[in-house]
Amino acid sequence: MSGAARGCTVLGVEPDVRMAAVARRHGLRVEIATFETWDARGRSFDLVVAGQTWHWIEPDEGAAKAATALRPHAPIAVFWNRAVLPDPIEAAFEDVYRRLEPDKWESILIGNVGDSRFSAAADSFRRNGSFGDPQIRTYTSARAFTREQWLDLLPTHSDHRTLPPDRLDALSAAVGDAIADAVGRDGGTFDVTYETIVVSARREH
Repeated sequence: MSGAARGCTVLGVEPDVRMAAVARRHGLRVEIATFETWDARGRSFDLVVAGQTWHWIEPDEGAAKAATALRPHAPIAVFWNRAVLPDPIEAAFEDVYRRLEPDKWESILIGNVGDSRFSAAADSFRRNGSFGDPQIRTYTSARAFTREQWLDLLPTHSDHRTLPPDRLDALSAAVGDAIADAVGRDGGTFDVTYETIVVSARREH
């Protein structure tokens, strides 16, 4: 359940006007800016959250902006969802990616991202000096995907969406064939375990 659905007042900061428009259609207030250049205009907040986005922010500038926007003792929490694929699907996907888009094999979509982005976030909060000791926690969940659901998800990840349309189409088709070979085209599913890695710290100064 989102913060807005829980009754919280939510303000989004989004550099892309199209993404901001989507959020506004869902009733959210959004200001257009990168987080580093966003002007809080003297406002302070009870929580700063970034989901699957903090790696796009310059770490030290992001930590500094969060520190100025948070009320004393308020937390920041940044998180990512990293997939853990079943072995047969992972092997099939690796064959596809190595042949077609080897640079995209290192993607959080398919779980091939190390822990460096999480430790980098924690280190930036620590260097800032305004936060207490950062914590890194991992939570797990699971979801079953059909072939169609995975192919709908694939182009929503920015590292895939930036591919030229013809290459994205070719990759999607090959991934779809790999899934079909593993689970069938009609009604088959495969289970994906998700690790949600949360890096948090509380403003102390």
